[in-house]
Amino acid sequence: MSHIIDEYKELRSEIRYYMEAGQKNENLALVVFGVTLAAHSIDSYAFLVFGAILILYVLWVKKTRCTKAVLRVGAYIQVFIEPEVEGLQWETRGSNHHIHSRVSGWLLRVGVFPCLICILALLGVFSLNICLCFMVTLSMTVVPALIIPGIIMTVRLARQGRDVEVVHWRATRRANDGNTREKRAGET
Repeated sequence: MSHIIDEYKELRSEIRYYMEAGQKNENLALVVFGVTLAAHSIDSYAFLVFGAILILYVLWVKKTRCTKAVLRVGAYIQVFIEPEVEGLQWETRGSNHHIHSRVSGWLLRVGVFPCLICILALLGVFSLNICLCFMVTLSMTVVPALIIPGIIMTVRLARQGRDVEVVHWRATRRANDGNTREKRAGET
């Protein structure tokens, strides 16, 4: 029983790690945005904006991967640990909370990334010291190509992320339980 509690504590610390890593990505996105705004007077501002947009997108994907990892570990705890230990029901109870079903809450949490990307693209277009053609092309092609899949990925994760992970872990548990029964039957 103590090994299950130890595993639970380790998994909770893993969740904390992923949450902190996601927050660091968001903080870094704000720093990149601020630096890009502060450097508006340099000659190669168009390339700086383009690079900043790509960096923001990478940070957005990393934040989403951290969120997915939190959901995966939480689902593992719900399927493998909580049924074994009475009193550990945080993930089971938490998954039924109404906040998990609201896509709007998820979009608010990760919505900073598409907003920053759009603002930088618009600032790049309206900046006087850059090649207007380059920034208009960037704003009309690259930015939507980054934002639309990112929003779709975020909404899918918000709507189905936890449920998908629970289903995968339950299937894994059934397969493992079946293998254990087969080994026991083979030993007798």
